[in-house]
Amino acid sequence: MRQQFLYGSLLLLAASVPIGILEPRLLYAWVVLGPLLLLGFYDYFQKRRTILANFPLVGRGRYWMEMLRPKIYQYFVESDINGSPFNRVQRSVVYQRAKRDLDTTRSGRSSMSTPSATSGWRIPSPRCRRRKSTRRRA
Repeated sequence: MRQQFLYGSLLLLAASVPIGILEPRLLYAWVVLGPLLLLGFYDYFQKRRTILANFPLVGRGRYWMEMLRPKIYQYFVESDINGSPFNRVQRSVVYQRAKRDLDTTRSGRSSMSTPSATSGWRIPSPRCRRRKSTRRRA
């Protein structure tokens, strides 16, 4: 992969000169390709990380995915009650307290189970009135 990057980038540099002479608008592609090639050559010649040295530009994808792994795992893999050191439910309580919001939730209900007109729950009509008691108070 290392040699492929070197030969591919040198071929791209050599081919861009005659193509740029024939069609100057294609030179605008270097706005994107230039920084990518510079980053690739930096990876190619650096000595600290062998993955970046052996796989220029592609090795950065590995580090990027390694950085995103906890977020992907948190939002797509684990449930609301699994997680370490705090699960999602505990974390949401902390966030609510930090915003000085109400940090308590109703027991036995989710936030989506609220009464509506079509849910079939009994909602008192404004026309309903209490009956007067016929009992006498002593």
